[in-house]
Amino acid sequence: TGSQTWTKGVANQEARLGINGDDAQWAPLAVNWPFPTRVAAQVEATVAPGANATFTFQVRAPQSPGSYSLHLRPVVDGQWWMEDQGVFLTITVPGVPVGSGTAPNLTTTVVQSGLSFPWDIAFAPDGRMFVTERAGNILVYASGAPGAAQLANNPVANIHAEGEAGAMGIALDPSFATNHFVYVCASRDDNGWLNQVLRYRESNSSLAFDGYVIRTGMFAGGNHDGCRVRFGPDGKLWVTMGEVGNTTFSQNPNALNGKVLRVNPDGTIPGDNPILAGAFGRTAAYTMGHRNPQGIAFQPGTGLQSLRRDERRHVRERCAVGRLEREPVPRGARRDDDPSARAAARRLVQDRRRPLQRDLRADPRGHPGSRRVPLLQHGQRRRPDRSRDPFALAQPPADLLHMHGRALLGLAGERAAEAALLRRGMRVVARNARTRFGEIDLVCRDGAEFVFVEVKTRRAGSFVAAAEAVDRRKLGRIARLSAGWLAVHGERDARWRVMVAALTVGENGTEVELLEAGP
Repeated sequence: TGSQTWTKGVANQEARLGINGDDAQWAPLAVNWPFPTRVAAQVEATVAPGANATFTFQVRAPQSPGSYSLHLRPVVDGQWWMEDQGVFLTITVPGVPVGSGTAPNLTTTVVQSGLSFPWDIAFAPDGRMFVTERAGNILVYASGAPGAAQLANNPVANIHAEGEAGAMGIALDPSFATNHFVYVCASRDDNGWLNQVLRYRESNSSLAFDGYVIRTGMFAGGNHDGCRVRFGPDGKLWVTMGEVGNTTFSQNPNALNGKVLRVNPDGTIPGDNPILAGAFGRTAAYTMGHRNPQGIAFQPGTGLQSLRRDERRHVRERCAVGRLEREPVPRGARRDDDPSARAAARRLVQDRRRPLQRDLRADPRGHPGSRRVPLLQHGQRRRPDRSRDPFALAQPPADLLHMHGRALLGLAGERAAEAALLRRGMRVVARNARTRFGEIDLVCRDGAEFVFVEVKTRRAGSFVAAAEAVDRRKLGRIARLSAGWLAVHGERDARWRVMVAALTVGENGTEVELLEAGP
């Protein structure tokens, strides 16, 4: 339960067992579920932190033969999903015997052991096996036979392996026998934490860096980092790129994150790539709207692309030119179908109508390694950092703000905040860092101290200023999320503080105001 007691029948405190992704396709088979996507509520009247909760439910089996997946996760509606816990059921309806027909019989054989997060694999025409380890190694084995000798270990320079990021996708050139090119998608430190597609030239199993296929434009992150590379039957190099936890990237046609990319082997843009709706021009982006594509394959004969998305449920996605098609496309129930969610929304509106407090004071009691220090008091203002942001997206022209609305505004704010923090001498270690209880916009290092940053962006002239959008309750929640993040990453005893980056975007640039804990 984390740090909060679950209370049955109380909005925002009752724990329920919900269908992952709010997938409502099971609703017709429900037996006395409280809501179409909530199979049960907690049985106990209260469940204290660390205690066990009980959920009891019934569901009718589908009528058609086959295997069906029902993935359930605890949720406190109006608050959070507990994404690191769950119940994953496979319901088999007898009919056609398993393994009959043309389905292949699969067996598992261990060919190599002792690897550290092996991520991708590719085979050379002579049978050698290339394997990437997320920590930043490209291993070469004599073959894919069990126990085959390791011929080389090629490190990726400047690797930044964290969470889901590191050395990932690998592909050999279709003409590898003559040109010996090897392509790798990796997360590296190169004027920022970026995903890059690198090309190496192989000689006697050793790899020498040959150049960049894609060097800039793909942000890296510890969550939803994508980075699979494959050659298609068209001879083009296809790259899957996650949205690194920032959903605005997926729908921004001018961003490379949240996309499937298609380039020539030398990194140039194919002339038949689509121009995505709203894009400035033709880019490497072939389809948009992706969350975290981590696999891609091509159907023999047709060349149709099929993606594997990194989620607990299996979703098949097909890339059509300039868009994404899913088969099937289950539509989840709207959150406002849940009366407790509607009540939480009403309270949120009421809270925002109350007089806003500028008493930005964190209360990180009970969190190891924290300092109890006051933030800005009522009426105080830090001198804003009015320096222009060097990142292009941080200062979009006024017509671009109207074109892409709130999504691009939020993206501009996050990039401007990062630039201001870098000017302060800090280093960004995670963007949109997810915990079991919520998300932290930016996690930075200021020397030996961690800094957890909440980013708020508003247009000039907005009724509510960016700084005023963060009240005492919000700061307390950020402090709890920060302590949880430190615990997960083994940094319970580290020193840390909370900071608010308040940004105002106008026609003349971006004003950045950093509200931080005092000494």
